[in-house]
Amino acid sequence: MRETAVSATSLGKRGVPFELSDEIFMLCANSDISAIEVNLPFGYDFFGIDFEYLNALSKKYNVRLWSYHLPFSDYFDPSALDKTEGDKALEDFKRLIKNASKSDIKCVVVHPSAEITIAENRGVRMENAIVRLSRLADYADLFGIEVAVETLPRMCLGNCTAEIEELISLNSKLKVCFDVNHIELGTQKECAEKLGSRIVTLHISDCVVTDDHLLPFEGKIDWKGLITVLNKINYNGPFLYEASIYTKENVMRDVRLYHKLHKKIEDLAD
Repeated sequence: MRETAVSATSLGKRGVPFELSDEIFMLCANSDISAIEVNLPFGYDFFGIDFEYLNALSKKYNVRLWSYHLPFSDYFDPSALDKTEGDKALEDFKRLIKNASKSDIKCVVVHPSAEITIAENRGVRMENAIVRLSRLADYADLFGIEVAVETLPRMCLGNCTAEIEELISLNSKLKVCFDVNHIELGTQKECAEKLGSRIVTLHISDCVVTDDHLLPFEGKIDWKGLITVLNKINYNGPFLYEASIYTKENVMRDVRLYHKLHKKIEDLAD
């Protein structure tokens, strides 16, 4: 069975300022979660993350640092139409990757765009993102780090298989973060089959409508079909959950459920 991993923010308590602390790593270690994605909330000082400290916690609790989700917003937008803004985003991403290289992280996840509302600029945004993401992949490769472009929902770039293929077409170093609840155009199975070995990491959650981030089996995703195709393409990375574990009553459930749900999904392919 693949290892169970989790996005750090999926472990945060509502109303409590989030910190990647000793407590978070201990919670993972006690919950059969063996890997974590460094993913921090909006407003966090991304440039001040102490990756050497996080690496020490990783080794202390035997919970490996699997990936780092780079920040995303209009400010951190590789598709930006304004050249100055887009180039600034690229340079900031490089700074963040260099900082992350102080740890054992080997994968960074990046959004190819912020929210897009003006459809007629889509082609230009795609061209900008393709070039800047390629440059980012070349830079990250200097540190032995892969750049994984995330599948996105709504009108964002990368909201269908064809766009993800185009976004990574310029540079073979570019990989994919397959967020299974972000795909609007085309099924999860079709997307995984086409992207194949370019998928190096996952974001796992369920949905009734796109971007729900529900727990598996709370939405409409065909989990048996998905795990079957992941086996077919020989995906061996962790099952990384990016979901809410709060009930409708706003009660936080036992974090160990991630490992139990993962086993249930893996067993579907038997």
